[in-house]
Order: sequence, then structure tokens, then C-alpha cells
Amino acid sequence: ELELRALSVHYISTTFLEHARTVGKGDSTCVYDIEEDVLRGMGLHMRCPRDGRPGSAYVDTVDGADNVGQATHMLSYTWGYAVKDIAEALSVWVERSALDPKRTYVWMCCTCVNQHRVKEKQRKREVVPFEDFQGIFEGRVRHIGKVIALMMPWHAPAYLGRSWCMYEMFTAISSE
Repeated sequence: ELELRALSVHYISTTFLEHARTVGKGDSTCVYDIEEDVLRGMGLHMRCPRDGRPGSAYVDTVDGADNVGQATHMLSYTWGYAVKDIAEALSVWVERSALDPKRTYVWMCCTCVNQHRVKEKQRKREVVPFEDFQGIFEGRVRHIGKVIALMMPWHAPAYLGRSWCMYEMFTAISSE
């Protein structure tokens, strides 16, 4: 299913990280910094397989079983985290969990949601009702079944200061 397509930890920690480094601020490049050039830029000239319109999600620009597949996990995080930190945390987690990084596929909103459509709605000043986000997110949590909450830095995680992240945590716990 296209909606559950996700990047492998292997791809995130190699190619995706390299894309972020080349357009951003090196190792401190956060997700916000790569939104235009990487997250939207990579799919700018591709047709979206979901709606057939120009502009696709980043995940749709990737192929090969070592790089992309059906999500095995969902990452709950903030766009303020450095891409390098996200990639390293996932790599360490996969290693400690004895999982194959080429077969562990992580659904991340920044790469799996079509950011072209998000920007279109923003330009039109369209507000997406919370209930729409709620339904989509709860469906993904149910289908994927495993949520990884990334909390950094350990002494004061930015994650805990974001209400949407708390909602994701609540939904994951409530779905068990």
C-alpha cells in the first residue's frame, strides 16, 4: 500500500543523510532546513502515484528493496531534530534490536507525506481539521503497529514540549 511506504534505516543513514548534508548546514541540518530542497525538491518533477499530479513525496523517489518498503515502524519525532541525530539514533536502535537495517522501514511524516500538497494547502490558507489528521494518524499507527518515540536531548527532550508529539504518544499507547 502506497500510504505505508517507508524508507529503510539503511537508506536514512546513508543516502538521505547525504542529501541533507549537501543542501543544509552539515551535521546540524534539521528537518526544517531540508524541506524545500530535499523533501520537496527530490520529487518536484515526478508525478505523485497517489493523486497523479506533479510533485511527489520523497519516499516515492526511492526504489529498491534495500531502500524502501512497507513500514515496519513509525517514527514520532520533531522537525527540529538534526537529520544526523535521527539517522544515528535509528542506526543504533536497529543494531541494539538485532534488526536488519535494510529491512527495517521507518515511516516518517517528513518523507512519507507529500510535502507538495501540504504547501499547496498552506498557500491557499486551507486549514486541515484536527479530525482529519487524527483519522489518518490513528490508521497509520494501527496498520504499522510499532511507534518509535525519539527524544533528544535526553536531559530535556524537545519532543516532550510539542503537543502533537504527546498526542502521537497517547495514540500509540491507547492503540495497544
